[in-house]
Amino acid sequence: MKLNKELLLKLYRNLLRTRYYDELFTRLLAQGKLLGFYHQSLGQEAPGVGACSILHKDDIIVCENNGVAQFMPFEDTYPVKDIADPAHGYGMPGIVVDGQDVMAVAEAMGAAVERARQGKGPSLIECKTSRFCPHFVSTPDMFGSEMRAKEEIEELKKRDPIELFRQKLMARKILTEKDVERINNKAIAETDAAVKFADESPIPDPSILDELLYAN
Repeated sequence: MKLNKELLLKLYRNLLRTRYYDELFTRLLAQGKLLGFYHQSLGQEAPGVGACSILHKDDIIVCENNGVAQFMPFEDTYPVKDIADPAHGYGMPGIVVDGQDVMAVAEAMGAAVERARQGKGPSLIECKTSRFCPHFVSTPDMFGSEMRAKEEIEELKKRDPIELFRQKLMARKILTEKDVERINNKAIAETDAAVKFADESPIPDPSILDELLYAN
């Protein structure tokens, strides 16, 4: 699958939108403006955006492996290095990609989709990624029985998928500083507009709950 300029810019825009909405929901939940549960994805946007931009149909299994469950380290609960390994026992390829690299994720997804459309069966793609935040809002950020150190989080953030992707696109002359500013401002305006709309809207009638949960 060819990642042309149009698709790469679309991926970058979607990465920024995903990040801003994630940060927005986290703030609103902390302010008591959102009810219920919210699972953050800060630092893990590349697998989601890369997969969703390519996948249209057919069965592809995507695992975002950030190395830890809610608190339990991956290596303490799994007997192999890669979650993708057992896929071969089910007669499908198991592919491991750098989940911080949106282009690597998109390319792996493109190949898996092409394989499925040719009738060659499913694929499992494991995206090795990092978690910049707790498992979900209001829980301690632990790794096993220990709190994760701030220094560890800052080290992980050096491989922020948005920043890595921005650098790649600018190196290829696909993205300029003006483009970055324009896309950034548009994403901020979009999230601001969403908050304004929500604040000014009445509380939805509970009868529409199913309409918001299930696709037709």
